[in-house]
Amino acid sequence: SAMFGNVDAFCEILDHAKVTVWEWGGKKEVGFPLDELDSGSDDARICALELMTVYRHANLLSLNLMGEIVKSKWETFGMLWFRRLLVVQIACWGCTAMVCLDDTVGYSPVRYGARVCLF
Repeated sequence: SAMFGNVDAFCEILDHAKVTVWEWGGKKEVGFPLDELDSGSDDARICALELMTVYRHANLLSLNLMGEIVKSKWETFGMLWFRRLLVVQIACWGCTAMVCLDDTVGYSPVRYGARVCLF
C-alpha cells in the first residue's frame, strides 16, 4: 500500500499492526512496530517510508504517524549533520577566499594557514 499510495489500505494495515501499550478507562496508548515502517531494522528490505519517498506519495507522508517519524529522524540525526556540514562548508569558503584574495607577494602566514586548512 505504501508503494501505490493507498491511504485507506495503509491505515488499515497500521490499525491491524498496532500494539496496545496501556489502557485506562477510555484512554489508550498504542504503539506500532517500526521494523517495516522505518529502515533502521534491516538493510535487506525496503521500508514503507522509503517506498513513500521513492514513489512520491505525499498523501501518505503527511499522515501524523509518518510525519512524527520523519520529524524525529530529522531532530535526532539530520539537523546535527546538517549543522556540522554547514560549518565545514563555511570554513572552506572562508579559507578559499583567504587563499584567492590574499595578494601579498611572497610568503604569507595567513594564506599558508588557509591552504593547510583546505588540504
